[in-house]
Amino acid sequence: MATTVADLLADTADRDPDGVAIVHAGARVSWSTLDARVTAFARGALARGLRRGDRIALITANRTELIVAHLGALRAGLISVPINPVLTAHELAQRTHDTSPELVICDASSEVAVREALMTNQIGTGGVVTVGSATWGDLVRPDHPAAEPGQIDSEAVGVLMFTGGIGGRPQAVMLTHRALMASVTQLAALEPAPLEPIDVLLLSLPLVHSQALGILALAFSVGATVVLERRFDPEESFTIVEREGVTAVAGSPALFTDWSMREHAGEVLGDVRLMALGQAAMPPAVAAQLLALTGLRVWEGYGMAESSGLLTCTGDRLSADASVGHPLPGVELRLVDVDGEDIDEEGDPGEIYVRSQALFSGLWPDGASAPDAQGWFATRDVAYLDEAGDLHLVDRRHDLIVVNGFPVYPHEVEVVIDSLDGVSESAVVGVEHPVTGQAVTALVVLGLESTVTPDELREHCALRLARHKCPTTIEIVDSLPHTEFGIVQRHGLHVAP
Repeated sequence: MATTVADLLADTADRDPDGVAIVHAGARVSWSTLDARVTAFARGALARGLRRGDRIALITANRTELIVAHLGALRAGLISVPINPVLTAHELAQRTHDTSPELVICDASSEVAVREALMTNQIGTGGVVTVGSATWGDLVRPDHPAAEPGQIDSEAVGVLMFTGGIGGRPQAVMLTHRALMASVTQLAALEPAPLEPIDVLLLSLPLVHSQALGILALAFSVGATVVLERRFDPEESFTIVEREGVTAVAGSPALFTDWSMREHAGEVLGDVRLMALGQAAMPPAVAAQLLALTGLRVWEGYGMAESSGLLTCTGDRLSADASVGHPLPGVELRLVDVDGEDIDEEGDPGEIYVRSQALFSGLWPDGASAPDAQGWFATRDVAYLDEAGDLHLVDRRHDLIVVNGFPVYPHEVEVVIDSLDGVSESAVVGVEHPVTGQAVTALVVLGLESTVTPDELREHCALRLARHKCPTTIEIVDSLPHTEFGIVQRHGLHVAP
């Protein structure tokens, strides 16, 4: 019986050894070849002295090697730590400090930032392996001793996924093998089935996000071919759909927005039977345009790293605008008012509480903020249910901003802004953007006699934050509203888009 996602790959390799598992950069990898590479990585990691529970940080763009390293870590009883490769050395230092990886797998384009981050934390850089290097080749050579970790405990942590949902600062949530497998089971139970063995899936979402890893695991379980897109490129994606005979697409709002404006979209997407949205909400006008062009309703949903991916999904059925659908099979959901009482009235907003086998086990390393003794997790998101039982998000209590599908945690940006001499305090909020979904805006209060300019603030942020986190608009203001506890109150700030 499969215990880990890596076991799902092994089962599919046994059923269909010569079938195409991965298509990337013109190369096709069969199920049996992928499974062999995953085993080679697992043995190579153990041969380097890594032990069960050690962390492997994965700092690469979408590519076959990322999948090999991720599944290899799971197969070896290690912990996979996916980290966004577009982050700066400053940001990587925080994430590597928190997780203390024994091994780091990175792209050549990320290597300098990775080594700088590790040196900042006084972590040795001897454990850095760059994909494509001789060291990578040695790590995955097939003749390593057949060291095996033994039976994997389903309650052992398999993945550390960063989230800003708890406390604002990016923190690593612990996802056990049980949670990861439960997420696959819940997705597979949707009707109609999201993926089938004959499907060719274009996975445009970054694999450093839980939703993308969940969809990838579902593809492994059913034996669907996965076509990887290395970086966001709507034009190239459109070409890939036609060239590879894509039948299912998992993408961001920016991707689908671009496609909705293409005159021949209906013709090119003629063989596509499923389009699934990830990481952010779809503008209703875009969804309507795609429906008119293709006859397909985009699957939308609601989820988070703490839930190993999706909690709700619309499927392909008609639902009200801005709905994120019904709970997945196996997911329980209730809305709670400020007094902690369940809300029964249709349309009344309340905080979302969820219970699911796919939930995290708390924050790394001590399990803080885990679900309660009854298994319920308070998401800090506010929503209401309509007459059809569909969930509608009203607000995100943690003020998360989503730019092109990437999460931006306001507090993280504010810390960088406030570190510049001459800045008194700041507030970072998201504003609607027609292409990226949201854009980052910073309201900044300067100290007395400060001459800091918006351009200086932009330069300061560009050196310390990934591009999607940098404010596109910076406004110098006289003051900011505060709560009774002296905390800057983002909610209710009026910012022009």
